[in-house]
Amino acid sequence: MDWTATIPKVEQLLNSENFDADDIADALTADALEFRYMALTSLTSYQSGGSSVRLVFVSPSIYQYWANDVELVDDNYDAVIPDNVDYVNGRVTFAADQSDGILATGYSADIYAAAARLLDSRAAELAEDLQSFSTQNGAFTYAARSGALRKQAALYRNRTRIIGDTHGLQRVDVNIF
Repeated sequence: MDWTATIPKVEQLLNSENFDADDIADALTADALEFRYMALTSLTSYQSGGSSVRLVFVSPSIYQYWANDVELVDDNYDAVIPDNVDYVNGRVTFAADQSDGILATGYSADIYAAAARLLDSRAAELAEDLQSFSTQNGAFTYAARSGALRKQAALYRNRTRIIGDTHGLQRVDVNIF
């Protein structure tokens, strides 16, 4: 998957930690959601005289941060080519009115889960390295650095997207034996 548009967003979350683009792409892929023929919502615009046009289509917010290889089709499953695609926000813009709906197929990343995964791996690397040493002038420790990375990773894990039944609700319309 091509995460070219999304990688800079993860780099911002990682702040000063230097990770290879391939490592970031692997982390994005690990928690990516696949969507097939997801209906995009049209943001209808109105022109003078009251006529409406559908030029802009957006995905639900949970499906932001698209991979760059998303495919777009109309309601007849014919490929469409937009004028602009905002892969980060899941937003598609056309120059001409699209009377049919637009469907998207591709992958959506969870940038917070990817950042947490990468920070945890960096913290583990630091934990394996020398934790402290002493000289004539004093003692030095690196444990605080590893702990700070783990705390930041925990904060990002709290911001990851939640999908599905997370509260243990039980359906009453299904027989469960």
